[in-house]
Amino acid sequence: FPDRVIWVVTDNFGQSQIDPFTAVVPTNLQNVNYVATGPDAAFRLGPTVFLDLSARYAKASYQTDPFDSNTMLGSVALGRALSAQSSISIDGSFERVQYDNTVVNTNFDRSSFYAHYEVQGARTDLTANLGVTKVAQGSESFTGPDVKLRLSRKLSSVSTLTLTIGREITDGSTAFANLQSGASGGIVTGPAVLSQGNYTQTYGSIGWQYARNRTTIGLSGTWEKDSYDGQPLQ
Repeated sequence: FPDRVIWVVTDNFGQSQIDPFTAVVPTNLQNVNYVATGPDAAFRLGPTVFLDLSARYAKASYQTDPFDSNTMLGSVALGRALSAQSSISIDGSFERVQYDNTVVNTNFDRSSFYAHYEVQGARTDLTANLGVTKVAQGSESFTGPDVKLRLSRKLSSVSTLTLTIGREITDGSTAFANLQSGASGGIVTGPAVLSQGNYTQTYGSIGWQYARNRTTIGLSGTWEKDSYDGQPLQ
């Protein structure tokens, strides 16, 4: 249904370390695949008010580690267009993760509620999220911040600078699906997944791209800290 409903299929394939204390060599790598599919629906409730709905089924597959899982996700956003270039909305999402191997993993529910703002200028684009995320995994539950700021500035007709900072609660499979492959692109290599427990991820990245008709140059850098609630893993 044009402009109303679309069906989305995404597939993230790459590799991750098996042993974090061993060098990244072919014998210490495993293939990881994260595929997700489902519909996105967009509705107009007047000249400026909109309602966006999304649903996904996702499957994570690990070549070696016992972390294979099936995930059901749903999200809703109710917002208002402030102008032709800016909007604000209240967003909510929920996901249920079920593991194939429940001996070493615990199924969990994760829900988020946040305010979202975005503006697209002539040379500058800004996106900001501010809210909270709650996780219920087994007999434990905890709540943490959901904060993200992304700023993109067009320095000239051929170069762009992008800055992203954030803090959110995630898990190993979701973090792998969200990995960026750096300035050069290609198959990503993720860190070793020691646990499928939820953790707080604090990160920042900066990237610069220069693109002409036949030549593209890119530079990027990323910093990240992962903190597990109640576990001595950082």
